[in-house]
Amino acid sequence: MDGQGHAAGPSRRALMRGVAVLAPLAMAPGAADAAIPARRALQRVVERQKDESVARIQDWIRHPTIAAEGLNIQEGAQYMQRLAAEAGFQNAAIVQTEGSPGVFATWDAGAPKTLGVYFMYDVKQFDPAEWTSPPLEARLVEKAGFGNVIMGRGAVNQKGPEGAFLAALHALRAAGRTPPVNLVLVAEGEEEIGSPNFRQVVERPEVTAALQRAEGVFIPSASQDPATGGVTLVLGAKGIIECELVSSGARWGRGPSHDIHSSNKAMVDSPVWRLVSALRTLVTEDGNTPAIEGLVAGYTGPGGKTILPGRAAAKLDLRLVPNQTRAEAEAKLNAHLRELGFADIEVNVTGGYDPTETSETSRIVRAELAVCRRARVEATLSPRSAGSWPGCVFTGAPLSLPAVQFGLGHGGGAHAPDEYFVIDSTNPRVMGLAGATMAYLDFMYEMAM
Repeated sequence: MDGQGHAAGPSRRALMRGVAVLAPLAMAPGAADAAIPARRALQRVVERQKDESVARIQDWIRHPTIAAEGLNIQEGAQYMQRLAAEAGFQNAAIVQTEGSPGVFATWDAGAPKTLGVYFMYDVKQFDPAEWTSPPLEARLVEKAGFGNVIMGRGAVNQKGPEGAFLAALHALRAAGRTPPVNLVLVAEGEEEIGSPNFRQVVERPEVTAALQRAEGVFIPSASQDPATGGVTLVLGAKGIIECELVSSGARWGRGPSHDIHSSNKAMVDSPVWRLVSALRTLVTEDGNTPAIEGLVAGYTGPGGKTILPGRAAAKLDLRLVPNQTRAEAEAKLNAHLRELGFADIEVNVTGGYDPTETSETSRIVRAELAVCRRARVEATLSPRSAGSWPGCVFTGAPLSLPAVQFGLGHGGGAHAPDEYFVIDSTNPRVMGLAGATMAYLDFMYEMAM
C-alpha cells in the first residue's frame, strides 16, 4: 500500500510470509522523529495529573456497558460523550443506530493533518465469583512482577489504554496547548458482540466526511511484552461472525415441540443430539474449527428435572482470515448445513465483519515505529493479530484508510477474571500510565509531520 493505504506492494508480500521487521530497519530513508516542543514540561503536567487520570479510568470501569446483556446502553453512550467533551473535543454527539448508539466527536485544532481515533466503550460479561478483586470496583492493587495496577472489567480492553489517550489530551489542555493534529473520534458500544451496527455510525455523511480527511485511524492499546518490553505492531486483524445455531423439534418436524418428560426419549427424537450432530460436521476431529462457545438446552439449574428439551442452541464465533468475507462465510455455513441434511438448523447471525489489513509503509505505521524508536522500545511488525476488531470499516470502501492498534504500557486478562492495566510499573521494561500517556503525545506529533 501507499501512505494512504490504497494498494499492496512487494514488501507487503514479504511480510505476509512471516518476515518480522524491527523498528530501526523499517523506517523510510530520511525519516526523522518529531520532537514535542518543551516535552519535559508537558511530561511534568502528565505526572501531575496522574491521580486525576487514574480516577477517570476507575470511574469509567464502574459504569459498564455490556451489550450482550443490554446493560447501560444509552447511559454508556452518554458517558462516552461526556468523556470526549471534557477532554477537549469541540463537538461530541451521540449517534443512534438500530442497536447500541455510537459517539462521534471532532477537535479542529487548525492543523494541516487529521488523525482518526476509534474507541469501544462496551465490555465483556463477568462472573464476580471468579475475581480476586470485585470487577466493577476498579481497585488499585499490587500485582507481583508488575506493580500498582487497576483491576476491573474493561481495565485493558479498552478503558485503560483509551483513558491514557484521554489523559494526553487533558495534559495538552492543562499546558495551554492544542493537539498537533485535528482529531476525529468514533466510538461504539457493541464491539464485544461483533459490532453489528457500527457501520451505521461511520456511514453517516458527516462522520464519513470527517474521517475522509484523516491520515489514518488507530485504536489505543497497551501492548508491551513484560518479558522484553518490546511491542508487536499488528497490521491487521481477523474478521469475525458471531452467531447462534438453533435446533428445535418444531422446525425439524421430529422430536418434541416443547420440553417433555425424559422417559419419552425411547419414542421421541432429540433436538439436542440433532444439534450436536450438526456441530460435529463443522469441526475437525481435534475440534479446532470453529470455536464452540457454549451449548444450552433444557434445564440448567440445580439438581435434575428429567426433561427432554424441545430446543437447543449453540453459540459460535467464527474467525475470518484474508480472502474471506462475512457475507461469504455466512452463506457457506448455511449451504454446508443444507447439503448435509441439516436445513432445519437455524443460523442466527448477531454480528460480524470482514478481516482488515494495513500496509507497513503507511504514515501511521511509520509514526508508530518512530515513537517506539524514540522510546527505545523494540518493535516487530506482524501481519495480523489472532483477535478481531472492526478495522475493516475504515480500511474498506469508501474510506480506504490505514487502521492500526497502538500503545505502550501493559495490561492483561482481557475477557478473563482479574483483568488489569498497569499504573505504576515495577518492571523496568514496561511503562506505567504516565509513560503510556507520553507515548500518545509523541504519536500525535509524529502524525503531524
